[in-house]
Amino acid sequence: MKWKKIGHIFDPSDYQLSPCCVSHARSPQGVELDDRVRIFFCSQTKITNGVCESIPQYCDFTKDLKLVLNVSTRPVITLGNSGEFDEHGIFPLGITVAEDKIYGFTTGWSRRLSVPFNMSIGLAISSND
Repeated sequence: MKWKKIGHIFDPSDYQLSPCCVSHARSPQGVELDDRVRIFFCSQTKITNGVCESIPQYCDFTKDLKLVLNVSTRPVITLGNSGEFDEHGIFPLGITVAEDKIYGFTTGWSRRLSVPFNMSIGLAISSND
């Protein structure tokens, strides 16, 4: 495999993303679709009282990664309810497309008292692109 460095390709502050996306495009995970490349990433909400949340978003690119075609205007996955494993953040871990569905193996995190946070794994399945 040969790699070609193409540099910085996306800055979330340049686009009208969902209101919960204040900064960051971290933990990028790409998947090639029929007519585009979709890159899922984690955005960061506004820091309140020293804490923030991480919420999955996406951006669609041309296959050569030179042009942004579309960006998500709402979270890809909403955070879990109080006490659930992903109540304070979700990181996309791995994306797979099979049988017209997108499978997102995620890592959810929640804050704890004895340690800063706890992380667990989950699976999200999209059948609506």
